[in-house]
Amino acid sequence: MASQYIQNSTLQGYLAYVDGKIVGWCNANTKMECLDCYGWFHFMTEVNELPIEPTEKVKSIFCFVIAPWMQRKGIASKLLEYLCEDAKKEGFAYVEAYPFIEETNPYDFYVGFQKLYEKMGFRYEKKTKHRFVMRKTL
Repeated sequence: MASQYIQNSTLQGYLAYVDGKIVGWCNANTKMECLDCYGWFHFMTEVNELPIEPTEKVKSIFCFVIAPWMQRKGIASKLLEYLCEDAKKEGFAYVEAYPFIEETNPYDFYVGFQKLYEKMGFRYEKKTKHRFVMRKTL
């Protein structure tokens, strides 16, 4: 399914490399595109309940992971900075992220960490039962 999404540009993202090896991945796409994705529907049900204006140009971060042995080396910050610069060039008004409120379950780390988003200038927009909606104005 992911291959099909990539081929039709529904799944888009960024890779981070160190010495020719992939060490990070960030799935980021137009929020309206994400709303039609099975993974979004399955994992982001709380966020689906929040309204979005169809005219809002929002780039959503659905997945953000850095290889464990490469964490705490500034890679996530550089990748997120690049993503935001790219989104601005593409005409997006905002970048959104959806980190979990409780960061205790390592399986939930796939969405990135609220402290990273805070550090990079994202503000808390909304709160659901389990997640924050954080947004950065570009």
